[in-house]
Amino acid sequence: MIGMLLRGINIRAEMSMSSQDMGDLAIGDLVIGTVLNGWIAFDGVYRKATNYTRENLPTTRYAAVVDPLNVSTKFMALIDVGGSQPNPTPVLRTLNIGIGGEGYEPVNVELKPTV
Repeated sequence: MIGMLLRGINIRAEMSMSSQDMGDLAIGDLVIGTVLNGWIAFDGVYRKATNYTRENLPTTRYAAVVDPLNVSTKFMALIDVGGSQPNPTPVLRTLNIGIGGEGYEPVNVELKPTV
């Protein structure tokens, strides 16, 4: 999943609001990871402020997808880019994503493979 931040939130060491604060995510930042129980696990951030340059993290970190105290409040928009692949060898290609929403400036992002 790709998560695009709709509001600024904390990066956490674990999937808990009381977990150690490991930094911040800003509106428009992108994270790519696995979603479980309202949290996304990720190891890098594509920062809007740096034209979506990837910032690698030293280990897996977590961010709430929705407000744990009010799950109807979304912290990020999710885009499912997964799915089962018949070929176990992944084919990496440039990923172009257009993201927008009511009250938000549209953003176009191009993610290029590193290999």
